[in-house]
Amino acid sequence: CELVNNCRNTYQIAQMLRKQFGGAPSPSGGPESECVTWHEANTMDLAIGALGIEIDRVVDEVGHEPINVLILASTRAVRDSLREALALVPWEERSEAAIVCETVHRAKGLEADYVILVAPDEISDERLYVGISRAVVGLTVIGNKVVADRLGLS
Repeated sequence: CELVNNCRNTYQIAQMLRKQFGGAPSPSGGPESECVTWHEANTMDLAIGALGIEIDRVVDEVGHEPINVLILASTRAVRDSLREALALVPWEERSEAAIVCETVHRAKGLEADYVILVAPDEISDERLYVGISRAVVGLTVIGNKVVADRLGLS
């Protein structure tokens, strides 16, 4: 079965996915994305700092409930560092007050209103696509300049 339209992601996210990776176009009447942003972070310490700031923005300023925010990490090591530093939880421990942090690989089949993808290291196109495509209305990418350039965000 071939998908004719991308009905998961809002227009801006779907257009970025299509431009960079191919795939189904978004419906022409689709809603606009809340935002697609990028923060440069070439080290784990910078990524943790940027993620803390972004969580505060998304939850406190924009108003997303923690259960509707999903943090995706490029690797297990990145995920483990983020969980430890910011008290994030695995999928099995999700609750109304907790923010889930998983690897991109583990997030296949999931979606969230707002996704924050953290990739301070290298990440394959397949994992980049999977991570971005989990976002429904808002997306933030925290990573190195190479990732931003690949996505046309810098």
